[in-house]
Amino acid sequence: MLTRVSLTILLSISVVSILVAGCSKPSAGQRSSADGAAESSQPEEWGSDPTEDEWVAMDPGDVDAQESEKPVTYREQLRQGAIGADMLVVNGEMITVDDIVDPIRSELEHAAATMPPEEYGRHVQEMVAIQIWRQINERLVYRQALSRLGDSMNDVLDAEADRIIRARVNAQFDGRQSRFESYLADIGKSIGEVREETRRRMLVADYLRKKFESQVPESTRPQLWRYYVSHSEEFTEPARTELFLIDIAYDAYMDKRGNRPGSADWLQSKEKARQEVDAALAELEAGSAFSDVATSHSKGIHAADGGSWGVIGSSGLVGRYSLVTEALASLDSNQHSPILEGEDAFFIVGTGLVQRRRVQSFEQAQERIKQILRQQGLEELEREYLEELRTSANVQRWREFQVEVIRAIPPPLSMTAPR
Repeated sequence: MLTRVSLTILLSISVVSILVAGCSKPSAGQRSSADGAAESSQPEEWGSDPTEDEWVAMDPGDVDAQESEKPVTYREQLRQGAIGADMLVVNGEMITVDDIVDPIRSELEHAAATMPPEEYGRHVQEMVAIQIWRQINERLVYRQALSRLGDSMNDVLDAEADRIIRARVNAQFDGRQSRFESYLADIGKSIGEVREETRRRMLVADYLRKKFESQVPESTRPQLWRYYVSHSEEFTEPARTELFLIDIAYDAYMDKRGNRPGSADWLQSKEKARQEVDAALAELEAGSAFSDVATSHSKGIHAADGGSWGVIGSSGLVGRYSLVTEALASLDSNQHSPILEGEDAFFIVGTGLVQRRRVQSFEQAQERIKQILRQQGLEELEREYLEELRTSANVQRWREFQVEVIRAIPPPLSMTAPR
C-alpha cells in the first residue's frame, strides 16, 4: 500500500539523486542498495555523487540494457503504444509524468531559477507529493463521480473548464492560444485532453463536496470561541501607515562631511539646515503638497520620491529614525508633524493613509469561523474516505514512476550554469 510516509521518503531520495545525476558521474566501485536507500527518511546532501546502483535505478540513459528496453521519453512511448516507467497505474487508470509536472511547471521553473538547491529540493518534494496525491485521488473517485453526472452539470463543467483554460493561457502564455497549443504539442497533449482533465478535477471536487457536506455537524458556540481565541491573529488587522519624510541632516551644507559635531563648520551647517526645514514647514502650512515640499527641501534617501517611504508596519523605524516612529503614533491620515530635532538631522513627518490596529470582535467573526470549521470538517471526511480507497487501491510502477517525475523537473539554476 502506498502511504503518505512512503511517498515522502521516496520523493526526498529521488529529488536529490536525480538532480545530482544531471551534474556528475558516479565514481568507480561505489555500490549500495537502491531499495535500502529508499528506506531512509533523510535525503542525501545536495552535490554528493549517487552510487552506481542509484544510477542504474535512476538514470536509464547511462545503461545500454535499460535504454534498449524502453523509450526515453513519454511522447515516444505514446507513439509506440507502450506503457513505460513514466506511467503510474492506479486501478487500471493511467497517470502520466506530464499529468504531475504540467500543472506546476511554471512555478517550478521560477523556483529553479530563484531558490538555492537545498531549498528547491524541499520545494520540489512538497509540490510533487501534493500533485501525485491529487492525481491518485482523482482516479480513485472519478468513476463514481461520473456515474452521477447530469446534463445540467455537464454544461456547467464545460463552461468552467473553458474559463480556467483561458485564464491559464492569459497568465502563462501572454494570452496567445497558439503558444499554448504549441506547448501542449511538445508534451504530447491536445487541448481536448487538457479540457477533459480540468473537467475531471472539478467533477471530483464537486462529487466529494456533495457526498459529505450534509455529514459535517454544525459548530457549537464553545468550538467557535476556542478557534477565535487560538487564532486571534486571523481576526486582527495590524497598524499600517503610509510614511512621508523630510530629512535634512545637520552636516548637509558642509563642504567636507564628517567634521566633529560642535565644530564651527558643523554648527554653521546645522543653522543652514534649520533655515531649510523652517522654509519647508512654512510651505506645508501654506497648503503645499508634502511630496512637492519633500522633493524641494529634503536631503534624505527618498527625496527624489517625494519623501515617500511606502507603508510602515507596527514595528516602525529604529535608530536615527526612532523619533519618526514616535511622531507617527500621534498622526492621523494626511497630516504632518512639527519640526523634529534629532541627534544628526531635522525631520518633518507626513502621513498618507493611516490604519490603526483593529481586532474583529467574536460576534463579528462567528460566521467566518463557522465556514472555516465547516470546511475543515469536510476536508477531514474526504481525507478519511480517500485513505480508505487507497488502502485497497492497486498502484503499479510507483518506484519507476516517481523517478521519471523527478527527472522531468527542471534542475536548480546553479546546477545548469556553466562552470
